[in-house]
Amino acid sequence: MLKESLYHKTVDILYQAYFNDKLEHGHPCACAIGNLVAANTGIAPVTVNDVSLFNTGTAFDGSQWYWLLKPENVGIKKIIINNEVGEQQIKSTGYSMKEILEIERAFEGADGGDTDEDFKFNGLVAVLETLKEIHQVENNDTELCRFKKHYVTKAAL
Repeated sequence: MLKESLYHKTVDILYQAYFNDKLEHGHPCACAIGNLVAANTGIAPVTVNDVSLFNTGTAFDGSQWYWLLKPENVGIKKIIINNEVGEQQIKSTGYSMKEILEIERAFEGADGGDTDEDFKFNGLVAVLETLKEIHQVENNDTELCRFKKHYVTKAAL
């Protein structure tokens, strides 16, 4: 396995985000990469429900990585793209820009399913498959079971 400690750290961060309801699709501060950046830089994950942070613009401090990679999406005048901060945020995850894009595409491009929980779970499964390739993991059944156990519990609520 390549970078085994990084693999396990990443899986743990994503599990905690999922378990603590801090994981959201389409949100650069709370998506899979947003949570990795938050955990590795000490920035608190910001969700859509944190309205006060959006009103002040501070929610975007943790999403400079996103605006760096997707500057064509910038339409909000409050946002100031800081390439240096974006690059530091990407570097903090331990992954290359190419790997970050692969992880981001996996999470955001997952099958939506019937519910938001389905979408989150499917996104995490897609990310685990991407991490399996990046880290050359032979078997990630333990990690899949860990996420599935939480998914089954949440879906039953």
